[in-house]
Order: sequence, then C-alpha cells, then structure tokens
Amino acid sequence: MKKKANNISKEQALEIQNKILKETIKQLKIDKSNLEKENANLKAQLARKYRRTSEAISSDQLLLFNEAEFNVEDGALNDNSDDLPEDSAANTDPLSDKAKRKYVKHKSQYSMLNLPADMPVTVIHKQQEAPVCESCGTVKVKVGERVHDTIVKTTSYSIVRRITDVYECPKCDGSVKSTPKTDNILENTVVDPLMLADILNSKFNMGVPLYRQERLFKEQGLKITRHLMSALIMYVGKKIIDNLEPVLEEEVFKMPLINADETPMKVIKLYDEDGNKKAPNSRDNSFIIGRIGVDDNGSPGYSIFTFSDNRRNQTIADLFDKYPGLVQTDGLSGYTFAEKNCSFIHIGCLVHGQRKCIEAAEGRTKGVAVDMRKRYAEIFHEEGKWEDLRGTISKEEFVEGRKAALLPLFEDMKAWLEEVVKQAKEAGAEIENKTSIAINYFLDRYDELTRFLDYYCANSNNNRAEQFIRKWIIDYNNFLFCITETGADVSAFFFSLITSCRNLGINPTDYLAHLFLNCNRIKNGDREAWRALLPGKCKLDDVIELRKQIAEAKPLEGRTEPYVLRGCNH
Repeated sequence: MKKKANNISKEQALEIQNKILKETIKQLKIDKSNLEKENANLKAQLARKYRRTSEAISSDQLLLFNEAEFNVEDGALNDNSDDLPEDSAANTDPLSDKAKRKYVKHKSQYSMLNLPADMPVTVIHKQQEAPVCESCGTVKVKVGERVHDTIVKTTSYSIVRRITDVYECPKCDGSVKSTPKTDNILENTVVDPLMLADILNSKFNMGVPLYRQERLFKEQGLKITRHLMSALIMYVGKKIIDNLEPVLEEEVFKMPLINADETPMKVIKLYDEDGNKKAPNSRDNSFIIGRIGVDDNGSPGYSIFTFSDNRRNQTIADLFDKYPGLVQTDGLSGYTFAEKNCSFIHIGCLVHGQRKCIEAAEGRTKGVAVDMRKRYAEIFHEEGKWEDLRGTISKEEFVEGRKAALLPLFEDMKAWLEEVVKQAKEAGAEIENKTSIAINYFLDRYDELTRFLDYYCANSNNNRAEQFIRKWIIDYNNFLFCITETGADVSAFFFSLITSCRNLGINPTDYLAHLFLNCNRIKNGDREAWRALLPGKCKLDDVIELRKQIAEAKPLEGRTEPYVLRGCNH
C-alpha cells in the first residue's frame, strides 16, 4: 500500500509540473505578443520622428505646389482666381495627360485688383513721333491715349500708370488707328515688370515659393494668386528663353574655366524616348546641370543651368561641344567621355577624392585610409596658403610658386600609394573595398587632379559649382518639383540669370525689371541686340529712375473712386 501511494504521488507531481509548464508557455506567448506590439509601435514612432521626408505626390498636393507650370492659354495672364474654375466637366487631375486648365472669362474669376483711391500713382507718359499711315502716307494725328495701370511694390504698394498716345490717319476717316508697340513685355497685365522681377528674385534667390508669396500678398491686403504669378513667369520665360539663353551660353564659353556639376530633380510629366511616362520618384527622372564660368582671376561670372531628362555620356558631351577651355568636374564618367570627344581640357576635383578617403577611414584610428586623409589635409593646408596670396603677386609667380610647393606632395602621395598596392599584390592580400576605391580614384585620375597647378584661374576643387548647385537644391526643396519639362526649362533659365547677376555684383531684381521693360520690341534671332540685354552688358538707369519716380509718387488729386486694375488697356 505504501509503494502504491508513492507511485500516485509521483504521477500527481508530474501532472502538476506539466500543468505549470503549459501555463508558463502560454504566458510567455502572451508576453511575446505584447512585446512584438510594443516593438512595432516604437518603430512606428521612431519612423514618424526620424524618417526621411516623403516625396510621394498626390493630385491635391500638386495644386498647392504648382509653380511656373500653367500653360499660357486665353485669359491665363489675367486669371487671378483662387483656384481652378468651378466646372464639373473640367478634368482637374494635374497628373492626367488630358488635364487642361479652363479659363472662363467670368467677372468673378477674371483678373481684377481693387485698390484704394488714395494709393500713390506714378505717371509715365512717353512722347513719340507721330507715325505715317501705311495706306496713304499721311502723318497721323493724335486722337487719344492708351492707359495701362500696374501694381508695384518698393517700400510700399503703389500704381504705375503708363500712357501711350493713340494716332489715326485724318484722310482715312479714322479707319486706320495705331498705337506704337511698347518695350514692356508685360504691357497687358496688372503686375508691373519691377514687381514680377521681385517675385522671381524671391523664388530663385531667396527660396520663397509662389504659394508662400501668395500668402504674403494676402496678408498685406493684395490679391495676387500663384496662378497669375506662374502664368506670367511661363509667358515671359517662353518669350525670351530661345533668344537669350544661346547668347548667355556663348558668354559662358568665353570664360577660360567652367566648373560643372549636376543634381537630380523631379518632373511629374516626363516621358522617355518610347513615350512611356517616367516615375517622378525615379533617380533617373531628370537633372539640372550647372556650368559656372570663371574668369582669368578665378572669380565666377556668367553661369547657365540646363534641364536634362538624362545624364548620359553624349548628353554631357553636347553641353561642352566646341568649348576650348578648361572644365573642372567631379568623377562622373560622362565628363571623361566628353573630354575624349570634345576639345576642352579636363581638371579633376581633389575634394571628391578626399571624400572617398574619409568614407574609408570612418571609425578607424590607423591604416592606409587614415594616412591618406592626413596627406590630403596637408595638400589643402598648403594650397590655402597660396590662395591667400592670390591677387597680391603676379600670376606667373603664383602659378610657379604654388606648383613648386604642391607638386612634391602629390608625387610623394602617388609613390606611396603605388607601393601600398604593390606590397598588397606581392603578399596576396586584398585591400578593403572602400580603401581600394579611394586609392584608385587618386591614382587613376592623377593627371586630372594635378592639372590645376598649371592654370592661375583654377584650384584643386569643384566647390564653386557645388555651391551654386546647393543653392538650387535649397530653392528646389521649397517648391519640391516641376510639373512639366517646359516649367523646368523656364525655372533653370531664370535661375541662370539670377546666379549670373549675383556673380557679377548686379541687383537681380533691377536687372530682370530692365530686361522685361526693354525686350518686347527686339526681333527674334537678333543675337547682338539680345546680347546687349545680358547682365553686365546693359545699364540699369531706367530702373533706377523708375524707383525714384515711385518713391516720389503721390495720390492723384480729386480721386475718390477706388482703382480697378483689369490687366488690359483702356
């Protein structure tokens, strides 16, 4: 009986242990599930806090950031509505291939600016010789005036009233009337050239996109929508880009050195050679390629930024076709291809080699990569001493002295790296991948990296181009993308003009205002006339005088009714 009791006791003990184990396993599963949920929530919180900014585009977001993109259709230049016209039949999806903005000339949606009667007015009345009648040859007589009012802002808002005489032939019974064409490219809009110039400078120089400018105008009591601003930018850009961009490129090509760099950008409506739509988020979507001209003294001058839907080798080569000077770039293979197929002399960028060395030396305290980094630092330190002497000694002394100081450092580094590679091969050892890339970058491009030593205008790096590309990126990050290829072309063109102005020490707003006030009567294809309108080749006295007149403007005496600007002549 006693033995049986002991056997029952053991079975009961096993059952109890089994039960406890099952309960423990069950609880562990519950705990595991809870931990997985907590871990997922934590990851989600971290992702929301530290994730990269999403650039996924939805149709409603496109309307918010639609900058210089609207097609200039009938009424577009005078459309100042808050949003798309209410039309149930209209396709309002900007991503649709058939999307087309409809401009309906209803009074409520047409461009009208209501301004107070006491607003200062600047009256500009240009007297011109009476024209001759085309039909009978009789000198026409003045029968009236055409009045064009625009809004402008300097220190405060005011109106600029431009008056142009209207003539008719006395022998043709008034059937032949004429009004001389003005030089102002914005002669039928409510926005003054000086104000549009300020809008462009704010966007491409100060990084303020149009939707923010619209908000600022609204806070100041003025209704100028981004729809109107973008339509004006596209209209003016299309009018002048085909004439002014080629002569700007010619001026860049007159420079002895061009620093070049490129950066990806996003264009929503872009198609490849087969007609297939490119993905907006693709790295191969499109690019902005900057070419910064550098003068004999090593100072940046005329610059041009070009939109391209690819950066294939031939595309890069086409940008430097027939350029005989120096081109300094990073290690992109397209520039090496261009050097072989063009007539320019290629200079490499030592900073790019240093970056690869820094990547290889990250987290290390000794080794080949660390020693390379120290040697790069020594070269840059010595070059900095000579850059401080630039302009204080003759160009010949500068070139000879800099080369005598730096070339031994380059030769010593080259000999050392070749010995490192030789020893590794003899020992059958394999150099770490990043270190190998850094070594090969220097050895494979040694001639390009040391070529700058022979030219006064050049230095060891491509920082000039990178700095201007970085400025484009800062502006681009504010308006995120372009809708169409034409919008990208126009944006790059105005950025080129503004960058050239900054390099030449010219006020971009005054220059653009002068351009808009004087380009309307220049014929297409007259290259020298358009060249005379480039930054640095034209005097801005007319804009300076206009600013003085605006500063002295006063309200018109006896005016009691508010002004209504309609964007047309009356």
